[in-house]
Amino acid sequence: MNRYFIIAGGKTGGHLFPGIAVTEEILRLKQNLSPLFIGLKNGIEAKIIPKLGYELRFVNVSGFYGKSLYQRFISIIKLPISIIQGIYYILKYRPLFIIGLGGFGSFPLLVAAIICFRPFFILEQNISLGIVNKLLGRFARLFFMPRINHNLKWGNIKSLGNPIRKEICELANLALDKRREKEFKIFIFGGSQGASILNDTMLKTLYLIKNSALKVSIVHQTGKRDFAIVKKAYQKAGIKHFTVLEFIDNMAYHYLTSSLIICRAGSSVFELNAAGRVAILVPISNSSGNHQLNNSKLFVEKKAAWELLEIDLNFTNLFAKINYAYHNPTTLAEMEKNSKKMFQPGSATNIATACLKFLRHI
Repeated sequence: MNRYFIIAGGKTGGHLFPGIAVTEEILRLKQNLSPLFIGLKNGIEAKIIPKLGYELRFVNVSGFYGKSLYQRFISIIKLPISIIQGIYYILKYRPLFIIGLGGFGSFPLLVAAIICFRPFFILEQNISLGIVNKLLGRFARLFFMPRINHNLKWGNIKSLGNPIRKEICELANLALDKRREKEFKIFIFGGSQGASILNDTMLKTLYLIKNSALKVSIVHQTGKRDFAIVKKAYQKAGIKHFTVLEFIDNMAYHYLTSSLIICRAGSSVFELNAAGRVAILVPISNSSGNHQLNNSKLFVEKKAAWELLEIDLNFTNLFAKINYAYHNPTTLAEMEKNSKKMFQPGSATNIATACLKFLRHI
């Protein structure tokens, strides 16, 4: 009979997909284990995990950060109930270990793990820590980060890179100069839930693109809420070559065929390194632990991206950066090389190996 291990958290692709990458490697290395994902009914995991054939359960919890006073009050009421749910799942499935993916969806299971004396590991996908990982990271058997954070003095930290989905890691084996479509393709996405501020600004930018000499195609992932409005706006603007999508399953293809990417600066931004792609990054100004601002700062320091802060985000500034990238292919090519240099291959395998190796000593 296979033993379970639990992967806790999700909500967004930036949290979930690294967890899936590590899960796949654990199963490859030790086939007598069964994964159990525990997350949120309104998270991306509710859509993705059943397609992969893994078991999925839910906890009833909601976040604190950036919420109103009333929403925080509701979150406090839910918290003890969600921890009891976590204890129930641990007692029922008796997992060998738990992997926390960060975010408030992982909190109940990690607290339950402490109460039930179950070993757990934490996967931090960003340069700086989110609230949950900052609170509970010191209690983890191992705490994985994409890069060394010298401000943390915990003895359990391992810097093994950011685990990337297998199909995107495979892009790293392709030559940069063989991945370009004939047309300059702009790929804009706001993450698994979309980003209204990106959608709104891009729509205002369309008329400048239309009336310029730029010959571009655009793929725009909107999220569910803005899909119909954005699609209609592209048609009204008279853009010839565009695709508007609510959600994108095949990110690898769009990374591969894009000349320029416009996106947030969450942990998914590290996928750009595997593809060797350059982005205009628009970090959320009030993200937990300022992780998006710190991720964006790293990419700018490595000359692998341009940054456009929310306070400066408008259609003229966005068009100026698109126009610069279009008319400066040599600079863009150098930045692609810099992006590729940031890629750390084998992260998912190394993290899976470290988890399984640690278990042999407890």
